[in-house]
Amino acid sequence: MGKSLVNEFTWSISRHQKFAECRRAYWFHYYRSWGGWEPDAPAWKRELYVLKQLGNRFTWAGSIAHAAIRGTLNAIRARRPVDPERVLQRVHRVMRQDFVSSREKRQWRDTIRRDFNGLVEHEYADAVTSEAWHRAWLTVRGALQWFFDSRWPGLAQSLRSEDWLEVDNQQLGEASHRFRGVKVFSVPDFAYRNQSDGSVQVIEWKTGESARSHETQLVGSALFIESRHGAALPAMRASVVFLSTGVEQPMPLSTAAVARFHGLFSSSVGSMRSVLRNPSKNVPLDEDAFPRALNPAVCARCPFRRPCREA
Repeated sequence: MGKSLVNEFTWSISRHQKFAECRRAYWFHYYRSWGGWEPDAPAWKRELYVLKQLGNRFTWAGSIAHAAIRGTLNAIRARRPVDPERVLQRVHRVMRQDFVSSREKRQWRDTIRRDFNGLVEHEYADAVTSEAWHRAWLTVRGALQWFFDSRWPGLAQSLRSEDWLEVDNQQLGEASHRFRGVKVFSVPDFAYRNQSDGSVQVIEWKTGESARSHETQLVGSALFIESRHGAALPAMRASVVFLSTGVEQPMPLSTAAVARFHGLFSSSVGSMRSVLRNPSKNVPLDEDAFPRALNPAVCARCPFRRPCREA
């Protein structure tokens, strides 16, 4: 008999953001939907489980671009040839298939590919123009064309096998580490060791705009590298690379930045645990402890609109 899954308390920047944005959505996502994959799960739990996996056209575009870059870097790491034009053709084909699958709401009856399970816009019949949908493809195409023309593929090709540290690891057991007793998900998009001086470079790719959370994400990624690979923070450099503009923004891993991460982490974990009936077993309080955000902008992109209205 296989080991049963346990809803363990974990932390990530995305979990922190969801908790801060709407506690009701947080409750649906991390607690109420738990077990919705089971064949005998009640209909309401199955619905929440399917809804929690929906993306939107912006996160979809970002995940598609990330996956293509991850595949490219892993191919280079394995010394396999990469044809940028074939990558773009494959990505375009996948996005077209995703769109049809989401429009037909196949996630309710079929197994969807691992990184895609439908879009909020289709689930709730949001008014989205064909031009807006096309912009999702243009965003991905522009990001990948810039990447292939940039210094990054050449740099990756120059790395020795021992210089590679991480490439957006998607394996659940490999994408986390323990920080202050909490399992934290914070694997970087790309991390490698510079041959010239032995320093470690930590990279995050972004298809969107600059945000305050980027510092938190990069410090978290650096702490992951420190834990997993034994590299010291003073020997690391970190950058956010904006694929839509080609701008590379260094993010100093200063003492102040690390202190800000520690403070945010402690406060965030404390707040999340304050709404648990049994913190050691990660059992939440009742629904009333997770109020709705009541923010029209937040609600408009939430995958839980229907069950939230019905509650």
